[in-house]
Amino acid sequence: MNRETRTVSFDLCMGAIGKSGRVLHAFTEFYLTFYAIDPTFLFEHFSVFGCISAAVYCVDESVEQELLPKKGAGIDDLENLLTKRIEIDGHIAGLLRDAREYCAFEQASRAGGAEYDLQEVLRVSEIRSVDFRLMHHALLQIAKIPYDEEVFEWFRAFEVLMEIEDDLSSIQEDERRGGYNYYCFARKVAGKNVGGVVESVRVGLEERVKAIGNSLRHRGFTRCASVMERYRQIVPRRPVPIKE
Repeated sequence: MNRETRTVSFDLCMGAIGKSGRVLHAFTEFYLTFYAIDPTFLFEHFSVFGCISAAVYCVDESVEQELLPKKGAGIDDLENLLTKRIEIDGHIAGLLRDAREYCAFEQASRAGGAEYDLQEVLRVSEIRSVDFRLMHHALLQIAKIPYDEEVFEWFRAFEVLMEIEDDLSSIQEDERRGGYNYYCFARKVAGKNVGGVVESVRVGLEERVKAIGNSLRHRGFTRCASVMERYRQIVPRRPVPIKE
């Protein structure tokens, strides 16, 4: 990170490293399992995966603590770190654009200047999983696995499902901190109908995960059913709040 342009606190960095542990655990359980890669792969290449996960969290914390643009870590810093570890191809460049868009949305919402409807709230949730997607592309580069758009389509649906369900577990905390939470933002638009809206979106994602998984089932390197089964073992299907 360019120390002439960024001042990142020790607490911010350590907090990002600590929080990234959950993402790395999920990456091991779901992504490495999908490709039937031994978990030791993560530790052999931790300088890549650990860096991506912690750096994305550091950017997220910088946005939440309103440290940008003069302090904290931004997407330019993340991109600089990535260029030293993986190839910035067209897919990764697109993810970085998504990350910039997501950060801009959250900054605008904190300042009270974000306009959105239910479709926009869902779209924002769809571009949130930058950490998983960057690590997924890094995995392909390191393991020399060909890119498969349908596999990424399956993971995109799976990632949004994970994001929404994770948000359901932290509604009060995210609302207190002012951070992005799908349920909270959807409630501002849908009001008392938010429970039905969120459940409908979740069911749609589950159906999409199943449909794409069925089309991938006969490819030898895919493990859609086992990944989803493992996810439900770790994250039981929690109810959507109707009233708080």
